[in-house]
Amino acid sequence: MTSGKQAQAPEPTPTITLVMPAWNEEKYITPTLESVTAAAKHFEAERGGTVEIIVVDNGSTDHTAEIAEAWGCRVVSYTERHQMASVRNAGAKHARGEVICTLDADRSLVPEDVFCEIHDNLQDEKIFGGGANARPEYWTVGAVIFLVVIKTYMWIRNIGAIMFYMRTADFRELGGFNEEYWAVEDLEMAFRMRDLARSRGQRFRNLRGTVDVCMRKVGMVSTWKLLKLLWAMAFRPGIFRDRSAWDPLYYDVDSLR
Repeated sequence: MTSGKQAQAPEPTPTITLVMPAWNEEKYITPTLESVTAAAKHFEAERGGTVEIIVVDNGSTDHTAEIAEAWGCRVVSYTERHQMASVRNAGAKHARGEVICTLDADRSLVPEDVFCEIHDNLQDEKIFGGGANARPEYWTVGAVIFLVVIKTYMWIRNIGAIMFYMRTADFRELGGFNEEYWAVEDLEMAFRMRDLARSRGQRFRNLRGTVDVCMRKVGMVSTWKLLKLLWAMAFRPGIFRDRSAWDPLYYDVDSLR
């Protein structure tokens, strides 16, 4: 005798979870969703794996969440704290994939084979994970300065940025992103990834592919202010824990949207 109500089969576990924080990104998120969705389809066709895309809606007052849902993303609402590290961690708590990676939602464009490369890298137990290289969506004086400084810094310190990837178990062992940081929480994570990898005899490997990144934040400040900010980043470590220093670039909704 069978029950009239059949139990639903459990949802299959995704191979990779991509976490994207989003706050009032309706003008910018669609190109990113087009890009990561195409890469996810390519990964499924080439490797037979699946990608779970989690968009963390940090209290948007526009149609960000609706757009993400229309693209088939899993939308997680998080309004407890308006801070990048906290928002990233909130999405990561819902990750079901064996591998987790992160990406910004504002016009970030990834190579079609990015998930294939992530998957293939982590088939090697000697690779812990890594980041990616960046290319600005357009070139300005500010973009050149910013990119030269950041790329030089990453090369000297042997870290990556932009799109981090690692096994989900390792992400949780690291404790996620540092919620004391109001900016460059991604670079701080990169150092801890690198150090944990070294302690295990593993390697930090950046992706070969390049991620196109949105430059609107850099374009909002003058070249002189950008240089002052980069100088402060180099010689005032405490600036990363000072929210007021980052409001004009990250947390002031009126000037950003």
